[in-house]
Amino acid sequence: MIDQAALDETRGRSATYFVLAKCFSRPDDEVQMLATALAQIMRVFELEPDFDENATEKMDLELEYNRLFVGPGRLPCPPYESVLRKDRPESETGLVMGPSTHDVIRRYREAGFSVDSSFKDLPDHVQVELMFMHLLCEREVASPVDAEIWSTRRVEFVERHLLPWIPYFADAVEQKTRSPFYKSAARLLQVFINKEAQPEETVDYVQ
Repeated sequence: MIDQAALDETRGRSATYFVLAKCFSRPDDEVQMLATALAQIMRVFELEPDFDENATEKMDLELEYNRLFVGPGRLPCPPYESVLRKDRPESETGLVMGPSTHDVIRRYREAGFSVDSSFKDLPDHVQVELMFMHLLCEREVASPVDAEIWSTRRVEFVERHLLPWIPYFADAVEQKTRSPFYKSAARLLQVFINKEAQPEETVDYVQ
């Protein structure tokens, strides 16, 4: 028998990962829809958005996205796991393409996923890791027989790749951004990943 509550929770988790992945992607023409979705999910987590969802402008987000995550110059908030992990030798701290990056690539490959060739950034970019989690959730919903396999992959990725750096990333964004939108997205990301790390805590996505 299908556990409808568990299915609804996985669908909600999938949607949350997708929206967060979009929040930390380069802004596109659908920023208004994204702002609405972000505000709705924040309220599910009992968080109040800091931004006006009806007045979110692509140009404003693009300028701040570039300042925070692209450069030029030293980035206030590097969006790469390998840069922000704290479990690397001192000589490797802050460098891209560390051992964690190669493990991320391996996990993508083993799950049957690959980074789209049109994506020109690194494979451990926050956008890619969050979208990977969204896709794992989608597989979990679509394949009831293999749901446990996909669930295990998801839980392992949270423990071994998201938890070691996402809290630092989210805190940096929340502290250094000038944008209420990114401040809100970072706050949701922090709360969401903390809950993901505690499987006994459930979220009522269906309200």
